[in-house]
Amino acid sequence: MNYLNKGIKAHQANDLTYAKKCYLSHLDNQNKDPNANQLLGLIYFNEKNFLLAKKHMKLSLKYNPKQPHVLVNLSSVYSNLELIEKSISSLRSAIKLDNSFVNAYINLIRIYRMNRRFREAEELVLTSLIKFPNNLILIKELGEIYKLTNRDNDLILFYQKNESIHQNDLKLKFDLALALRKVGKPNEALVYYNILIESGMKNYQLYHNMANAYSDIGNLETAIIHYSNAINENPLYIDSHINLNELLWEQDKLDIFLSSYINTLQLYPDDLALNFNYISALIRTSNIEQAKKEIDNLTYSLLQTSNIQFLNAKCSYHKNKIKDAIQILEKNIHDKDVDNDYLLEYAKYLIENNQPKTAIKPLLKILSLEPKCQMAIAYLGVCYRLTNNLDETLLNNYELMVKEYKISVPRDYESIGLFCQEINKYLDELHTSQIQPLEQSLSNGTQTRGNLFDNNNKILNILLIEIEKCLAHYNQNLSESNISYGIKPVDQYNYSGSWSVRLKKQGYHSMHIHPMGWLSAVFYVDLPCEISTTNEKCGWLKFGEPNFNLTPHLPATYFAKPEIGKLIIFPSYMWHGTIAFKSNEYRTTIAFDVKEVKN
Repeated sequence: MNYLNKGIKAHQANDLTYAKKCYLSHLDNQNKDPNANQLLGLIYFNEKNFLLAKKHMKLSLKYNPKQPHVLVNLSSVYSNLELIEKSISSLRSAIKLDNSFVNAYINLIRIYRMNRRFREAEELVLTSLIKFPNNLILIKELGEIYKLTNRDNDLILFYQKNESIHQNDLKLKFDLALALRKVGKPNEALVYYNILIESGMKNYQLYHNMANAYSDIGNLETAIIHYSNAINENPLYIDSHINLNELLWEQDKLDIFLSSYINTLQLYPDDLALNFNYISALIRTSNIEQAKKEIDNLTYSLLQTSNIQFLNAKCSYHKNKIKDAIQILEKNIHDKDVDNDYLLEYAKYLIENNQPKTAIKPLLKILSLEPKCQMAIAYLGVCYRLTNNLDETLLNNYELMVKEYKISVPRDYESIGLFCQEINKYLDELHTSQIQPLEQSLSNGTQTRGNLFDNNNKILNILLIEIEKCLAHYNQNLSESNISYGIKPVDQYNYSGSWSVRLKKQGYHSMHIHPMGWLSAVFYVDLPCEISTTNEKCGWLKFGEPNFNLTPHLPATYFAKPEIGKLIIFPSYMWHGTIAFKSNEYRTTIAFDVKEVKN
């Protein structure tokens, strides 16, 4: 048996060391053998010796250029050497030699996709599917492209059109369900999730996303069950812990609130994410002593992280030890892993410690990296107001930037009042929480979950038509006003969040901003009678009072009166909240954020 045959036999047995030795011995005598060079190149590739792999694959092609499979393998070598254009050229050559070589098409599509050349990837997938119409890998590749480019509707249409081909593929059903929920079709998503459950699929991602869908439709009890199932499957998946405990809080299940963290930390006491989110929840619910106790019991290595020191500073702040809080944050302020939240907290403490000029520096640092950080802009406005900087009046020009609109009476409705009554009936179905959300600004009220405008509800779609008209007018007004500071007009935008809030007696919104928006807005669906019959501004929207402990106090400087059917639009960075009302009637609103979309 010659060296080449011995090498091939060893290669097939996965004895790569002996195979390599045989190929080298064979090439000592027959160095122009394309097969031996190709096989030796594969072994070097397996060893991650990409330069030698490239050398022998190129030698193989030199002695026999008509080897499409070698060109495909050489392409992989080039990719690992980050020679992307050469990798693409090799695959194109392979296809030119053999236009039925499906793996060459697949690899070329993947290189385009991995290098974010999505248009080229999509074009090649679509032409490849004409040649290989039932190829499941190509179908999945197109799905990946749609996912990465946020084209959920295209993904849904394509997958549903080709469902007969991939009917037994669980991964594609899972991706389809994810896309359906993202476009506001949680009930349709649940159809596929339940098919996956019935097929025997059992993992934390499935349970977590099922819980998200049940939460979207207001079935919070079932959502709680599935978040718990997700944690059982993967105790370290932090998103399930966060979502589960938010629901437990809203459902007033305080006897088991945070128990998922406590139980899991018994198994994984040194997990940073678990500790951070558990202690954060304690601080948010005003359990400061317990939070501090948990911090003090952490290991030294955890205690030294900027994440935990961030929480340590919060505990000091809530104990009115603001100077201690500042000193804690200053120890890590120059660490490379310090994020915007850390810098914002530091700036907040400086402002409350009567150091607004010092706070400007970290805020400008944030804005140099993230110019549209709404929270940094809001904090900067406070600093300017405290230091009598005239830029504050440009930034918070309420007269010019807060706009009120009375929407038109939609067709088929006799009045705005009747239209809003129908909206209110629909919202009744969605307000299923018992108390206010853990993370939000409202007090004595409830908030719907998920993105309200994704629900594809008929009456909300009518409202959206009217809202779009108002947003277009607002954006046009920005263009014509030549505003030189703060907010700018944009070419395109989408809804980054939408929800309904229902406040009860003594309900109100604390002062806050909307960090995920460019513009924010509120539409009034139902209001207590006292809002229009008293002179106390009960239930009114107020602007300009920051959510800081300041001496002297900075009061609100602008007020807007709610009316049923009125839409109020304003920049997302503006401090705003509401004044509590006294009656037993509900105050129901729809709020939303819009954000710029770049082409």
